[in-house]
Amino acid sequence: MAYTLQQIADGIGRAKRANNQAAVEELTALYELQREELYTQKYGAPPPKPAGFFENIGTGLASGFVSTYENSAIG
Repeated sequence: MAYTLQQIADGIGRAKRANNQAAVEELTALYELQREELYTQKYGAPPPKPAGFFENIGTGLASGFVSTYENSAIG
């Protein structure tokens, strides 16, 4: 039987209140799997992964370089 994301989220809440860490971990994994499947069905591709630490640093450095270059070009 397939569960909705809301039903799984409710189950996670109940497991947390019962201090059942194993159930929380299993339901959280199920929630993520269901969410990815729904996203893929709706958009035809898996959801984008969050940026990592080094990607954020690289983006920030590039942004700073462009900003410095623009300011020096303006005068």
